Amino acid sequence: MTEEEFRKRAMDNDKIHYFTIQKELAEQIGKKLKTHEARAVGAQGVDKVILGDKVGFHWYSSSKVICSVCEISEYDSVREMLEDCGSGLLPDLPEEKREAT
Repeated sequence: MTEEEFRKRAMDNDKIHYFTIQKELAEQIGKKLKTHEARAVGAQGVDKVILGDKVGFHWYSSSKVICSVCEISEYDSVREMLEDCGSGLLPDLPEEKREAT
């Protein structure tokens, strides 16, 4: 899929996949501090999300953060995921704790 096709699909796609998230993490996504979100492969609804889809994160309130999926990756371990995503996954996690995971 070319970048132009990706952007068109993202704009044309009206379906939004909703997932719960902690309010603080959603706020970090809204501020573009948190650029990655992790979900277990077997988690409900995850298998329906594809590149270019929209996802909405909510914390059991009417407020939500809507994002477009621009990357989907699978990792063999949490350590591998943290090494790849770094602070984009957990922006408030100090580097020394990231290394200990």
